[in-house]
Amino acid sequence: MRHITLILIRLDPIKRKGGIKARRLIAANSDLHRAPLLGLA
Repeated sequence: MRHITLILIRLDPIKRKGGIKARRLIAANSDLHRAPLLGLA
């Protein structure tokens, strides 16, 4: 499951500053950021 999550974060259509760790924390705390990653929006 963790591997799939990291792949989704790397394939993020909206590129953000920071590394994988920063993008993972943003996705964990923001519903608006997490929805496009999972294909829900």
